[in-house]
Amino acid sequence: MNTGYFSKIKNDSLKAILNNWLNSVETYLVNEIQYENAVIKSLDFIEDKYYRSVVNPGNYNESWPGSFRPKTLEAKNVDLEAKFVTSIKYYNINANIVLRLYIQLISLNRLKEENIEILKLINYELSIENNQ
Repeated sequence: MNTGYFSKIKNDSLKAILNNWLNSVETYLVNEIQYENAVIKSLDFIEDKYYRSVVNPGNYNESWPGSFRPKTLEAKNVDLEAKFVTSIKYYNINANIVLRLYIQLISLNRLKEENIEILKLINYELSIENNQ
């Protein structure tokens, strides 16, 4: 971050946190992509393991009309779901999703804390400038 306005900031703490803020956002975005990839991987794994539900016919507005499986597939699905839900691969995929989501939560909380600190330091900077 190198603009003419940045050089006018007197508070070194504000300069430091603003310099780091872009890195924090980039870290969050990288973690977001890793989370999305973990979810996609889980969907790829599930895709050929059991019969997914289809959407009930509805009036196609924003309210969810529910879903169903044809009765002929429902009985088959019970056995299929039991097999893949208890598999080690399915467990590990879900563990990875939870881990990635936890990392995202931590990253987002850090960003939130940095934003609060930035606002405090900007307000302090402006109050000093207004009092001069």
